[in-house]
Amino acid sequence: MSTVVQSHFTCPPCPLCLSASQELIAVYDHLGPGEKDLKVGSYYRELWRCPVCGHLRNLHDHDLDSLYQGGYNAAAFTDGLKRQFERVMSLPREQSDNWKRVDRILDYLGAPGDRTALDIGSGSAVFPAAMRQVGWNISAMDPDTAAVAHAKSAAGVDAFVGDAMTSSFPSRYDLITFNKVLEHIKHPVKALTRAKAALKPGGWLYVELPDGEEALHDGLHRQEFFLEHWHAFSVPSIALLARRAGLRAESIGRTRCPSGKYTLHAFMIERTDYSPNE
Repeated sequence: MSTVVQSHFTCPPCPLCLSASQELIAVYDHLGPGEKDLKVGSYYRELWRCPVCGHLRNLHDHDLDSLYQGGYNAAAFTDGLKRQFERVMSLPREQSDNWKRVDRILDYLGAPGDRTALDIGSGSAVFPAAMRQVGWNISAMDPDTAAVAHAKSAAGVDAFVGDAMTSSFPSRYDLITFNKVLEHIKHPVKALTRAKAALKPGGWLYVELPDGEEALHDGLHRQEFFLEHWHAFSVPSIALLARRAGLRAESIGRTRCPSGKYTLHAFMIERTDYSPNE
């Protein structure tokens, strides 16, 4: 991280509260401690914070979209998807971020019955695998063909290639989940809005995001602020994210996961008073 905080970019207004006043809080010119090398070339990024809603953004010129068609999983899971799956699924329940989120969904939404779910950005497929174990009829979507094949073979779920920004949805669902996915998308409001259209009436969106507000207390080299995250959130900004997408965050919580990650989670439902002109 550079010791001189001088911007190479003009920061646009906050995408959530729309405030034009934004603060540059860090400039990074090399990989930080524990950060994966995503092979993006000459490394440079800036971390900006909205003083109004607390939302944080990385600004840079690196092309991340192509990474998610295969390169990201290769870098993130250096032992391969199968070994990552086996490692996480073998963790004791109390030590697993994955089981914490599954239990949270069961506590909030109750037994699945015959309800259906879609996990967007399924990655190593540990979440759809665990949801299937507790009775959910869940499908998986990922832009990486290898991840889709892995979800079918390892998790035993229906899976298809797609992304939240451009792909059509083959069905409608009672629950759609984004687990640590929206921060990787430059325009998360659009992704959430598109997913909302694939909900059945009365359906829910469950979202987990990096908690930048809490992570800042531990310094600027936290995983929550790494290059691959366009965004890190605050409690106000996750509520605004829902609102901008025509949703209402019925429940927002924050947690320190067993892995040490600071996490915000929210259950969202479609608003009946939404106007696209807001």
